[in-house]
Order: sequence, then structure tokens, then C-alpha cells
Amino acid sequence: MYIRRFAPADADAVVRVSELATRITSGAVYDAAFVEEMVAQQDRAYFLRRGEQMHFYVACEDDGTVIGCAAFGPYHKNPAEGCFYSVFVLPEKQKRGVGRALIETIEHDPLFLRAPRVVIPASINALHFYQELGYAFAPGGDRLDEEQLYCLEKFPQRSV
Repeated sequence: MYIRRFAPADADAVVRVSELATRITSGAVYDAAFVEEMVAQQDRAYFLRRGEQMHFYVACEDDGTVIGCAAFGPYHKNPAEGCFYSVFVLPEKQKRGVGRALIETIEHDPLFLRAPRVVIPASINALHFYQELGYAFAPGGDRLDEEQLYCLEKFPQRSV
């Protein structure tokens, strides 16, 4: 497995990864209508925009098959801070280090290292994964928000 920056040619593969991860993994904890709404929003154009606007990475098998993705960019509530977006791993590749490798790659990205605070909107099913990587609840983030996500944070500049 290797990690590289997203390229526009990856868009269809990333849609497939996000769709399967959302339907299968998130589908186990969220209601079906909510899951389908998330899937509908994450189309090819959505990921192409992520690739243009953010530091977007893909995890690939040795043969180049995309098996995961993660994006990092400015936090919409405070652009001086950073935020993870679109973190997905194929269900059959989860719990094999793919997500960890994506997060650790981004944690070495200069954009991440410059951020005074980094936020992760965490799904119910991903909460413990992020906590194991050192992310903790932001103030009030231990309650699900209107998007059914927890809010976790880390302070990269404190750990340098």
C-alpha cells in the first residue's frame, strides 16, 4: 500500500470508496435515509472540488487501486484552523492500517503542521478510531451535532 495526492483521474474510484464505506460502515449505525442523503451529496464533482480546494490524499494498493481517501483543509468555522474531510476506507480494508496511514500522512503535511488547532467531525462509527490517534472531544463535541457527528480536536503546534 502507498499514499499519494489525489488526482482528478481518481474521482470515480473515490466515489466508489465513499459510497461503500458510507453504506456499509456508516449504514450500521445511521438510518438508511440519512446514509442515502450522504451518498447522494458525495458525487464525482464533490470530490473533484475537494481535490482543487484541499490537500487530498488517496491510499492505493500496490497495483494502484484506490482503497481509501482523506482530505485536509481550512475549518469552515475558523479558516485559520484545519479540518479533516472525506475520510473513507473500503469496508474490507478497514482495521488494516489504511485509515491510520492516511491520517499520519496528513499529520506530516505542512498545512496540518501550521494549524493551531485541527478539528475532525467524527461519525459515530469512527469516534474510537480518532480517539486512538490522540484526538479528543472539543468543547461540546461529545454530543452529536445536526449532522450526526462528534467534534474532536488536536493541537499540532503543542506536540512539535
